[in-house]
Amino acid sequence: MEKSINDEFERWLKVLGPTDPYVGQTTLGIRDVLRAHFLIADFFRQTDRGVGGIGPRDLGLLHSAMSRQHAGLGGIQKWNDKFAVCATLFYGLIKDHPFHDANKRTAFLSALYHLEKLGRCPTVDQSVFEELTVEIADNALDRHSRYGKFMLNGSDSSVLFIADFLRRNTREIDKKKYVINYRDLQAIIHKHGFSLENPSGNFIDIVRIEEKRSFPIFGAKQLRQTKLGMIRFPGWTKEVSQADIDVVRRKTELDYKHRVDSAAFFQDHDLMSSLIISYQEPLLRLAER
Repeated sequence: MEKSINDEFERWLKVLGPTDPYVGQTTLGIRDVLRAHFLIADFFRQTDRGVGGIGPRDLGLLHSAMSRQHAGLGGIQKWNDKFAVCATLFYGLIKDHPFHDANKRTAFLSALYHLEKLGRCPTVDQSVFEELTVEIADNALDRHSRYGKFMLNGSDSSVLFIADFLRRNTREIDKKKYVINYRDLQAIIHKHGFSLENPSGNFIDIVRIEEKRSFPIFGAKQLRQTKLGMIRFPGWTKEVSQADIDVVRRKTELDYKHRVDSAAFFQDHDLMSSLIISYQEPLLRLAER
């Protein structure tokens, strides 16, 4: 974060105090949402667009939105379904307008982060989630034919519709193990600009392949290899150990830490490098909506 934005973020963390009453295994904390807001402010500052105002305009409204996750009566939790918990916070952050600006963008990024915490990632185009965000803000969820199914639930109809949407349009983040040989591994990483090269003895290098020109614009193209590390190499048809797969994924940053789950790595699903970079286009569009 830019220093001035980070300083303001740190100031708000002090205002909130050391404890976070909202954070839990299936819930977001107020610090999570605040960080989402300030990351958006920093991103838009870097694009020379800025935001209309940084930080909460009303802490009471922010607490109100956060507390929706824990609503209940007589010790009985209102929302026990994880999708409903995510949906009610998403809805509350948009409708309560707790920030000076970027409420929809903050809610959008927070919802994506919340889904990741629940072990889920979207299966639909980014624009679909963007449109849902705008429809919540505009009270336009009833344009969906499926919304009628929830209308008898009164004031809860919107949250229940959003929960249903999230359940149907996300999948579990895949962390399971796959069995592959070195030839398969080579094919997978080659699609992302990496390669296994220079076998020597029982080892082979993990390299990044970059295309360079000998002269700007008109020069001949040349491939440059940058060594990132090495793994054991008994032969192209041999099975790759899980330890060596983990090394390759870590060295190439095609791992879960960098938003690339096993389904994305092994089965060619879209990669999620990081939420704010992956979703920068809908975030930019939401600024105008």
